[in-house]
Amino acid sequence: MRLAVRAVEVVVGGGSAIDAAKLMLLCLRHDIAKVEELDPYRGFSAADFSVPPADTSSWLRMVAVPTTLSAAEFTWFGGAYDARRRVKDPYGYPMMVPQAIILDPAITLATPLPLFLSTGMKAIDHAAERLASLTVEPLTEAISIRALRLLSRALPSVLAEPADLEARFDCQMGMAIAMAGPAAGVGVGASHAIGHVLGAHSGVAHGHTSCVLLPSVMRWNRGANEARQKTISEAMGRSDVDAETALSDLVERLKLPQRLRDVGVRREDFTAIAEKVLDDFAIRGNPRTVTTPAQIVEILDLAW
Repeated sequence: MRLAVRAVEVVVGGGSAIDAAKLMLLCLRHDIAKVEELDPYRGFSAADFSVPPADTSSWLRMVAVPTTLSAAEFTWFGGAYDARRRVKDPYGYPMMVPQAIILDPAITLATPLPLFLSTGMKAIDHAAERLASLTVEPLTEAISIRALRLLSRALPSVLAEPADLEARFDCQMGMAIAMAGPAAGVGVGASHAIGHVLGAHSGVAHGHTSCVLLPSVMRWNRGANEARQKTISEAMGRSDVDAETALSDLVERLKLPQRLRDVGVRREDFTAIAEKVLDDFAIRGNPRTVTTPAQIVEILDLAW
């Protein structure tokens, strides 16, 4: 008896490596050799992502083995820097999503501890912004609460004992279940939107953007979703404080950057950053409506 064996692409690494591999799969399948040939796949309207394409069997597929907590392996799109416009754009296609994901805490031992912890804050951002959303539904709410409980407990445990595989696996589980929100259609908000721009415009690491932005975004949004924010601090075991304080205290406890100035963002760039944020897809999901660059600058000032 003959067994058919298909080639797969095995990717071991963090979010940047996995996103790069997604784009490689797209380029290989469609024989793309020039940057501008990727333009039809920019954004989320290039294809119906709920239906597998007719050429499914012709694609090389990916098996992802993540070493960080950024969760790129759970999506069908990948972020890529466009040097022509100095922005980071999403490029998507259904077959870019990994065919399998292997979560192994042992493989994360080689990841620099600050990188592991800062991408853990990105995982917290995935859960917190959806939990704070005015459109969150019961399933995503329950999952996001569980994710925050796991991550807020396990990340400090990893800092205290880096060889603790159980704590590392709890971090991976928290990261993974936090990504159920996108499948339910619950969006994120200003922390993600500004973070996307900071990565491309100012070279800020993806995890660090959540460290320096998420508490201030909660503060700026509080008047629009204070009741939703209470569920964040409660899930983190900090019902005595608001979400901004619970999140900023965790960043400080993890010994990660807390302010925009700590990660090299220049105050004179605020206006240029704010103008780019208005074009980012994630800003549309922010609980407090954002319509002008001046509002984004207000958040940047809070985070400065």
